[in-house]
Amino acid sequence: MSTTTTVEPGDTTTVVVGLDPVAPTVRDADHLAEILGDVLSRLGRDDAVVSTHLVPGEVGASSHVALSVRWTAAPPTSADLARILAALRPALAPQTGAASPDEIGLAAPGTRGGYPRLADSAARAAADAEAGRDGRAVVYPGRPRLTGTVTVADALAWSAIDEVVGLADVVVGPETLLVTREHVRPVWRTGRLVLVVQPAAGGTVVPYETATPTPCCADHG
Repeated sequence: MSTTTTVEPGDTTTVVVGLDPVAPTVRDADHLAEILGDVLSRLGRDDAVVSTHLVPGEVGASSHVALSVRWTAAPPTSADLARILAALRPALAPQTGAASPDEIGLAAPGTRGGYPRLADSAARAAADAEAGRDGRAVVYPGRPRLTGTVTVADALAWSAIDEVVGLADVVVGPETLLVTREHVRPVWRTGRLVLVVQPAAGGTVVPYETATPTPCCADHG
């Protein structure tokens, strides 16, 4: 399960919450991520990154998608964290098959909730997000600015994306034009948010993921 780190006063720590609402598809998970983003923004957490995580199905069962929420800030008080946690599952429940918010898997610093197997998958999503080793970011700082065509330098300066890499032999430089197609989903790789791009017309690049990804392509970086 994700935990907070002991820090000195004035330092910051990374807080991660895993949630498993059993989203059946990436598109469904994206919708739920947007809901979480709106809730977090109202709670003053515009710095949060909301990511999707593929959960392999057990024998005879389909895979589904879980979510993580990660932010870095001054160590939250128990009251601050409780206020955020209290808002997340109730916001998701009406959009899922859960009969109540308490059924949704939850893993957060010092607490777990929901059905045990969903709490387990939520904990795995949280651990992957905390380590920055897996997950696909849907909501992240600066994403609203990534519309139309922007330079790679601006995409890096304006958003939480750490790096833009091209497939195969595609060379990407600061002045390379990125045609966003209003769908920019970086993935977690070794603690960094990395946007994978492919070549497009006129020497531009576009995000490798399209607006209608398949789960296997979208959730593995």
